[in-house]
Amino acid sequence: MSVTIVTPPTETPVTLADIKAHLRIDFDDEDALLVSLIEAATGQIEARLGRALVMRTVRQTFKRFSPVLRLSASPVQSVASVAYLDAANVDRTLSASAYRVEGVGDVATIAPVTPWPATGSEPDAVAVTYVAGYGDAEEVPGAIRNAVKMLAGGLYNHRESTTAADLMPAIEGVEDVITANREWAF
Repeated sequence: MSVTIVTPPTETPVTLADIKAHLRIDFDDEDALLVSLIEAATGQIEARLGRALVMRTVRQTFKRFSPVLRLSASPVQSVASVAYLDAANVDRTLSASAYRVEGVGDVATIAPVTPWPATGSEPDAVAVTYVAGYGDAEEVPGAIRNAVKMLAGGLYNHRESTTAADLMPAIEGVEDVITANREWAF
């Protein structure tokens, strides 16, 4: 199984203006640095939450059909297609009426309406393309946006001595936001 971003987000959950206001910066000399810190903080928060913050299109592959296909990136907004290699290794796309998407949002799965077709022997014989993320930047919950600002700010203030992963536990409040908003799958 692999997950690939087909269409990346067009924005981050926190803008340059947001982080400059948060840090009380009124000059432009470090704008490029601040943008890179927003991106690093966003990536670290997404990894820890197990969620895509801003919408993007994702392609997830599976070795074959299983009773239920669990989509890794969440929250899921919509499923664009379910494609597969048939037993003769010919590309096919299932009709949307052949499957149902359950649990759109936090943990989404795809289940068959009729039995799944036989697949070829390729390692990534099934591919699901879907849209994941809360929506636009404004639709990301405020607490998560604040956690991104707090982590980016911490990286800015400690830029010589640490990484996002090392700094996150030290910033009061970030771990609380992650714990409260993390996707837990058992």
